[in-house]
Amino acid sequence: MPSSHWIPCVVALFLGLAVTACDDSSMSPDDAATLSGTVVYSQTGDPAAGVDVDLQRCEQRMGTMMDEEWHPCDATQTAVDGRFHFEYMHQSMHRYRVTVRGTTDPQGVCYLDDASGQPIVLRVP
Repeated sequence: MPSSHWIPCVVALFLGLAVTACDDSSMSPDDAATLSGTVVYSQTGDPAAGVDVDLQRCEQRMGTMMDEEWHPCDATQTAVDGRFHFEYMHQSMHRYRVTVRGTTDPQGVCYLDDASGQPIVLRVP
């Protein structure tokens, strides 16, 4: 067979592999994760509606925590009752945190590896 006849077959094979690599259905169900919490006012404990909340991811690296670079995964706004919810694909070798957008107050940040199954409550002034 002349070499020009097998080129379309090779191109079709590579395209098929590329489409398969982009298909999320290959991810295991264990990779799917959900996260819910509440934002409240520090002074009163009342729910804080309309607050911007970000889900961020950081690749785990050897070394100090000063090397951490947090990148946005998703964003939402709290509902009337102060609640927020995220559905995301959990990637191994990454750390996750949820934060009130723009906060410098540690009460407005929760590192998910530190949450240990406790309810997530973020506080705003």
